[in-house]
Amino acid sequence: SCLPPTNLSASNVGVNSADLVWSPSTSNPADGYQWEVRDEASTIAASGSTLAGVTTASATGLVDNTAYDLYVRAICGAEDTSMWAGPMGFTTSCASVATFSEDFDGVATPGFPACWAKVGTTGSASTQTSNPSSAPNTMYIYASTTSSLPVVRMQSVSNLGSGTHRFRFNMRANFTVGGIIEIGYLTDPDNDATFTSLGSVTAAALTYSEYIFAPPAGSYSNHPAFRHTGAPANSVLIDDVRWEAIPTCEAPTALSVDSVAADGAGFSWTGSTSAPANGYQWEVRDAGDAVVASGTTAAGDTIAEASGLTPETNYSLYVRSDCDGTLSTWAGPEAFYTGYC
Repeated sequence: SCLPPTNLSASNVGVNSADLVWSPSTSNPADGYQWEVRDEASTIAASGSTLAGVTTASATGLVDNTAYDLYVRAICGAEDTSMWAGPMGFTTSCASVATFSEDFDGVATPGFPACWAKVGTTGSASTQTSNPSSAPNTMYIYASTTSSLPVVRMQSVSNLGSGTHRFRFNMRANFTVGGIIEIGYLTDPDNDATFTSLGSVTAAALTYSEYIFAPPAGSYSNHPAFRHTGAPANSVLIDDVRWEAIPTCEAPTALSVDSVAADGAGFSWTGSTSAPANGYQWEVRDAGDAVVASGTTAAGDTIAEASGLTPETNYSLYVRSDCDGTLSTWAGPEAFYTGYC
């Protein structure tokens, strides 16, 4: 005798709240409606009631980045309620953070991590296990033309336009060098057409290199994103993405292994823009990340040699700046292979 409402929906879904709406019951319930928002464990996270004829409500106190189900029932009298209409699922938005680090390793490919997503239907973007920078996963992004551009929304941040933070990530060309990736933001996090570019980087090699991009200070949304330009139509792999404070001591760049012998190697790098007063520290690590050779150089000296290495062995070079006791992050790895005996 008391029929449930229909067409349940949620709109203006935020970090901790959502607006709820439904179509009225044909029973015109005299005592209005009861509604509940339940989490995946069926625990009631929010609930309430409305007066007769009122078919909207607001749920508050929800948890960010959480899936919920909405249920609503009609109350036709003290002893006369309808069945629950629902579930109607929705997910709250992710809260903005000041920093993040994402290596794509905790997700089932081809899906994206929580708070990351491919936005829109054009182009291709996914996670994969082939050719990661840090195993087991990396992100693949590809545009076949300039009219079919994939956009990947990153974790929301609270300080994109502060001028105090930067993106740092590893990137390589997938099959052919030259793919260009734009870094920018979305004014609408669910609409790829609202992407605004702040700059771009080019995948210059078939091996991973570290790329750094610091957005200029400005008034931006809090939804950073990557976009492939489609010109050229060369796919790109991106891994180990970080949004971090710009350090006071910058790492060196362009690590290069210039000569390799059976038991040693000579290498160089481009000096840090911080002009470190105490020079540089360097390490050579084996495949197990154990340090097998290390040393330091004086201020302004960007050349070093490692000895005592094992022939026919894979190694990686790392270098960091020493700015009068403040150390930069490690630049690297730069892989090399020692020669035959």
